[in-house]
Amino acid sequence: MLFIIWGHAFPKTFTPFIYSFNVPLFFIISGYLFKRSDTFAVFLKKNYVSLIIPYLLLCLMKDFSHVVEYYNDIPELLKFPAGVLCGFHTFMDAPAAKNLWFIYTLFIIKVLFQIAKSKKLLMSLTVLCIVASLICGYHDYHPAWAVTNVFLAFPYFFLGYVVSTNFEEKLSACVKRIGQYRLPVLLCIIVLLVIQFVLSSFSGSVRMFKGMYGDSILLFFVLGVLGTIICFLISVLLDNVRFKAIGIISVGTMVILQFHRDLYHPLGKIVKSIATDGTLEGVLSFLASFLVLLAFVPIIMLLQRYFPLLIGNRKCS
Repeated sequence: MLFIIWGHAFPKTFTPFIYSFNVPLFFIISGYLFKRSDTFAVFLKKNYVSLIIPYLLLCLMKDFSHVVEYYNDIPELLKFPAGVLCGFHTFMDAPAAKNLWFIYTLFIIKVLFQIAKSKKLLMSLTVLCIVASLICGYHDYHPAWAVTNVFLAFPYFFLGYVVSTNFEEKLSACVKRIGQYRLPVLLCIIVLLVIQFVLSSFSGSVRMFKGMYGDSILLFFVLGVLGTIICFLISVLLDNVRFKAIGIISVGTMVILQFHRDLYHPLGKIVKSIATDGTLEGVLSFLASFLVLLAFVPIIMLLQRYFPLLIGNRKCS
């Protein structure tokens, strides 16, 4: 969530770096946490509460002003629900899913994983998605549509799922071993961050909400995985840190996705006014993004108590 907020601050020096891994990380984690339900009916019931209802309510809350403005103009009014239901970022110049394209795309992928229980079939779908991404890129077809965004997101989700189902025990053992060598791990993180930053400058325009993988799909996947490894190593170093806010943030990610720009906007103006160069802008926007993330903690706590449907009835541990 921190990197999503920071990415939407668009700090000039760091934007290619942030976008090289922030959305891939989201889908790798989602794949790692995916658990197939016993039946499709159970799957739908679970995701109806945790994804579909919050998605619809948050979209309505975000752009209710559009409904009010065009309540007597039916053709214009219908653009909003049509765009939301079809998963477009915006639809015919009307607001739609916007940042919650993540959720729409995630739901489609989870449906595919629930249905396709064979790993060979999932591997075949992964290859087809990569080919489809290349075709879209070749024809410069980037409609900002959650359905076509599945092409780039599916391989990352599959990677997370494979790691979870095949290497979870080895990964847990690895965490324990890595934790014993904190200084070498820290040095490794610094080196990898430098590599990530340098390589991302050659990646071109990566915008997954438009299905854009940049100048090289190979570099796109390499950087997505490398950035995830970096975040994993940082998490290992912070494994003993107990910060209640993390659990609260984790249950309110959809709310953060939908409204973080509204909270960041006033801070962003301050950052722009005092930043004298790209590096300072990047540092200040990162700090501002962190403050925005923390500002959501009491908001999520209130929603959890009084409006749990907005966060999918999730409870923090």
